[in-house]
Amino acid sequence: MMEKLRVLLILTAALCLPSGVATAAVSRLPDAVEVFTCDFEAEEWDRNFDDWPDLWKRREGAEYPHYIEIGLADAPEHEAPRDSASDAKRGKNRGLRIRANWGAAVAESPPIPVRSLFSYVLEADILIDGLENDEVHLTVSFYNDRNELLGVETSDRYGVARNWKTVRVGPMSSAHTSTSYAIIGLHLSPTTRPDLRGSVYMDNVWFARLPRLVVSTNRSHNVYVLPEEHRNRRGGQDQNETEYIEPEIRCEVSGLLERDPMLKFEVVDVFSKSIARTQHRLEGQVVAEKSSRASEVFATKTQSQAGYAGTTSWKPGITEEGFYEARVSMYARRDGKANAETLIDEERITFAIVKARGAYDLPSRGEFGWTLPRGDDPLPLADLEQLVSHVGINWIKFPVWYGASDDGRADQLVRFAERLSLAKVETVGLLHQPPEELHQHYGDNPNAAAIFTSDPQIWKPTLDAVMTRLSLKIRWWQLGLDQDDSFANDPDLIGKIEQIKRNLYQFGQEAFVGIGWRWINEPVEAPSIPWRFLSLSSEPPLTAGDLKNYLAPRRVEQPELEEGEAPPPPNKQALRWVVVEPLPRDSYDRETRATDLIHRMLAAKIGGAEGVFIPNPFDDERGLMHADGTPGELLLPWRTTALQLAGAEYLGSIRMPGGSQNHVFSREGKATMVIWNEKPTEEAIFLGEKITITDIWGRVADLTEAESNQEGRPVISVGPLPVFVTGVSEPIMRMRMSTQFEEERLPSIFGRSHEQQIRLRNFFPTGIDGRLRVYGPKEWDISPEWIRVNLASGEAAATLFEIKLPYGATSGRQEIVVDFELRGQERFSVYRHIDVGLDGISVDVVTHLSEEGDLEVRQQVTNRRDEPISFTCTLLPPKRRRMRTQILQLGRDTDTRTYRLSNGNELIGQTLRLSLEEIGGQRVLNYRIQVKP
Repeated sequence: MMEKLRVLLILTAALCLPSGVATAAVSRLPDAVEVFTCDFEAEEWDRNFDDWPDLWKRREGAEYPHYIEIGLADAPEHEAPRDSASDAKRGKNRGLRIRANWGAAVAESPPIPVRSLFSYVLEADILIDGLENDEVHLTVSFYNDRNELLGVETSDRYGVARNWKTVRVGPMSSAHTSTSYAIIGLHLSPTTRPDLRGSVYMDNVWFARLPRLVVSTNRSHNVYVLPEEHRNRRGGQDQNETEYIEPEIRCEVSGLLERDPMLKFEVVDVFSKSIARTQHRLEGQVVAEKSSRASEVFATKTQSQAGYAGTTSWKPGITEEGFYEARVSMYARRDGKANAETLIDEERITFAIVKARGAYDLPSRGEFGWTLPRGDDPLPLADLEQLVSHVGINWIKFPVWYGASDDGRADQLVRFAERLSLAKVETVGLLHQPPEELHQHYGDNPNAAAIFTSDPQIWKPTLDAVMTRLSLKIRWWQLGLDQDDSFANDPDLIGKIEQIKRNLYQFGQEAFVGIGWRWINEPVEAPSIPWRFLSLSSEPPLTAGDLKNYLAPRRVEQPELEEGEAPPPPNKQALRWVVVEPLPRDSYDRETRATDLIHRMLAAKIGGAEGVFIPNPFDDERGLMHADGTPGELLLPWRTTALQLAGAEYLGSIRMPGGSQNHVFSREGKATMVIWNEKPTEEAIFLGEKITITDIWGRVADLTEAESNQEGRPVISVGPLPVFVTGVSEPIMRMRMSTQFEEERLPSIFGRSHEQQIRLRNFFPTGIDGRLRVYGPKEWDISPEWIRVNLASGEAAATLFEIKLPYGATSGRQEIVVDFELRGQERFSVYRHIDVGLDGISVDVVTHLSEEGDLEVRQQVTNRRDEPISFTCTLLPPKRRRMRTQILQLGRDTDTRTYRLSNGNELIGQTLRLSLEEIGGQRVLNYRIQVKP
């Protein structure tokens, strides 16, 4: 087999390099060196004239029917691609064709010698003729000398390309040093409705090597922990310097045609703002070409151009919390001109700088965790242990089912669980992938029910070995992955889990067992259930609103009891561990994904979920980290939210003067507010004496006295992205939430006093003494002006006051402010509303400019009561005659009337007054309408 491969490599070299020398293809990509080219013309690629390209193969197997035609053919006349480097050859129109016939087909090139030292790029022209459903794509597969597949790079998929189109794959590289050769593939893939006719043509295949630029850092996970002392670093001076591993950007360059290319470094923050930059030239060293049998046969010294390689690094000196991206660009001089540089390659890598976990007042137990279905892939246990200690989690689900012969793995897992426990991270043993010796029974990816409902004699011996070693360190165990709900339809679910649990209990330690469950599945209710928790998921994932509804307390119907009959014992409920999977990266922008993630974390926390888990954090599309172990754009939003809310009690929300939405949490006597607004807003409100604002990226700012309005109230800038406000006064927050009016509606009877009552409670640890004042619309008469407040700690009170509405007072919802002035405390306000009008009667008014230029005012009156009511309606436009109509005996229904005013443009921006006087009663509804077009 190896000899056959060598022969193929020799013949490939002979065909793709007829001149004996690889040439630089500057017209396609700078610094590209051609290593393989094929135009499928008969004199070079079909020497025996059998309409099959020499050395090419078709992939064989049951999924690739032999009756699908593959071979050389003349393509139909079509326009050549404008970006093709092969336009001059297009006139020959001969290419490799695959004809559709209800199946898949792949045509593969001969093996092409490659090295991990270089990057590579593939270009080929394709033409799709007559296909309706099938898809076409190109691949480059890398192999080692043992013909083992090391990796595959794939192009986009195409269903339509009626003219010739140049398709590019790469630049790409293989990270395996054992990489020996590559194979190019042309794929025709059926969809749900395979095509019976149509063809795809490929021509002008070009494969070239490029310089390879590898960018890394001095940490495997790229998360740098900043000691608390560094937060106040200013003017280049360190305060109390402690050990800190500073980010270092490292570059490894190979395969260069130029010894000293220019390397440009730049670091940008999460908003793409440049933070630091530098540039310098690399002094590369000559790299000898790897000898191969092909090079020995064909002109060894001139077979390909020698390359240069080198390494360099840069420390950007960043010590502020945040998410960053390092960008490294490599430029080469052209024609020896120092000022004429061409971009060769550019690589990017992300990193994050965070505060040490000790900077937060964290509880010993929190709700947030990660599930790692691949275990220590991509990070080894030592690096993983270091990472999870600083990403805001208290739980980690980790695969622990190892094989009988892997005793060393047990020791590693014991140490791993011990060290995580010291960092307040609890390990959950994940039992989803049996060891390799059991694959013959279960296959590669069995679900939990298939494993644990089978004969215990199959799986129990290997699991006994695991429990013997780990049961003292791990008490929580999950059967299957988070989204594996295979147990849900088992009619004997309780009995099955009880049996499994008994098998785990036999080692003398209590084992808390959990299983996957879908939100749509009915929960199992029984006096006793054997599972301790349910991993709750949905496909597609639930929104924040959905989570709120599903987590709402369930109403339990109480059975009717006979006299003297004892009530049944309450049903035992499992802990609810909520699976939160982020939105896909390719469908949503970063801010949308971050906001959605935070709102779902909030919904789970507010709903009382005992656990909140990311099902696969190391995932480029839906994870918090990239698949290579580096930080993703959602890591810091997750971390910030988790650290702020872990172990906290939800208090509720308050009304803000600017209408911003918020949630308030308390932890160990300290309150935190999460606040956001769909539109940028300035909230002028006192929340506490020493307020700190943290954005979702972990950046912290103290609220200074300069950030206050004219009345001296602190001003907080709020927008669509939530911010976390710490230093909030919990007693003031609780007082705000408890302060209520006895009646939230006043009858629209003018000139007469209406008695109102305000209820409040003292949540300060000591008594309070002071006064409060109620402010309404300026025309209201509220008495007394000040109300005395004197309450012991925990005491509640209700105080009477009066409101007199003047004639003409506006109906509808009116904003009310209650100002508190307490001795020893900053002045703070409570925001409420009172509705003026008739209970059960609503009036909606909209304005519209018609095509004729008339202003149309539509009045809609709705009666939600059984008692009929009648009104005289009067519209008073400025400087125009009033318009009047009547509504008679309106029952439980809606009445719509439209007023039309000519020359409506004159009224835009002005205020109309609408009055509805009750016929036969004293009540009047008054409204002011701002005219809009």
